[in-house]
Parts: sequence; C-alpha cells; structure tokens
Amino acid sequence: AVVSTQSTGDGFIKTLQTTNAAEVSRPALFQLVFPTAEMIRNSLEGYCGGGSVPYALVTHRRQPWLRANMCHWESKEYGRSRVVPHIKTYARLSPDMRRLAWLLLSSANLSKAAWGAEVGSQLRVRSYELGVLFIKKDPMSVYDGCKGLMVPYSLPPRPYSVTDKPWIVDVAYNQLDTHGNKWPVDTGV
Repeated sequence: AVVSTQSTGDGFIKTLQTTNAAEVSRPALFQLVFPTAEMIRNSLEGYCGGGSVPYALVTHRRQPWLRANMCHWESKEYGRSRVVPHIKTYARLSPDMRRLAWLLLSSANLSKAAWGAEVGSQLRVRSYELGVLFIKKDPMSVYDGCKGLMVPYSLPPRPYSVTDKPWIVDVAYNQLDTHGNKWPVDTGV
C-alpha cells in the first residue's frame, strides 16, 4: 500500500493529514509503515509472505520522495513483528501517538484504482474495496491493553535507516530466507 502524489494527487494526501479535532489539528507527519526486504526475509512466511505485498520496482522508482517517509513494520506489543502485514491501516494520530482523530481499516491500497480519480466531472473507481472507519467527535485513545483502538503496529513508527531497503516484490533476493529459499522461489514447475 504505497501512495504516490502522481497516482493519487497532492489533495488526497492533504485530506489524510487534516482533521477538525483540536487536539490533533496540526499538520500531520506522513509516515508509511512498510516492511523492509530484511523483515520479509526473516518473517515466519519467508519470501513467500512477500508475495502479498506487491510493491513493484517501477513504482518505487517513480516515488523517490517516499523513501524518507518509510518506517519499519514492527508489532512488538502484539507479538506480530515477524508476520508479514497485508492490512491497510490509515490513522490520524496526535503528536504524542496516544490519541486518534480517526482510524480506517481497509482493503484499499493508496491508488487511483482503489480511491478513485476525477475524470471530467465524475469519479472513476476501478477497484471496489471494503473498510471500517472509526471516528468520534473527540479523539480516541490508542489501545492500552484495556480500552481504546488497537493500531496493529508499534508506536511511534521507527524510520528506516540509510541502509534499510523496502520490500520490492519483483526484485531478486539471493540471501536465504527462514525456509532456506531465495526470491523468486523456485517452485520446480
């Protein structure tokens, strides 16, 4: 689930960053929690789990600005750091990462196909997706073990280091994964 200002437009990103809730009304920091190639390699599923994270090299090359916004997929609190994520979670968090203005759990990638694109005076949506939006008048608490909404990744997100590389599905990986495979996996067919 990767956003491109070329594919979704600057206006779409701005709508994700704004809210009427006074507590979280400052412009938001845009962060993309996304697995690294190393996380996929060391995951419970190994490289095969990366097949459900279809970020292509051609897309990555069109989005050089995105790299500075990428953060590690980690879910230490829930014991899921080695599970490959496929969920798309969009959240407007307060600067201290303790309150939510809204939370969207969805099957929708950040793409024109899923969110739509203006074509003349109409909105064209090519892929219909399903999601649940949690929103309240007052900001909600992030789950603390007994109340609030669970964000499925660790907060605050840990930014990529200069050596981290995002998982790119159509690149060959020669280091062996947790199952002794390279990517793409040779199925013998």
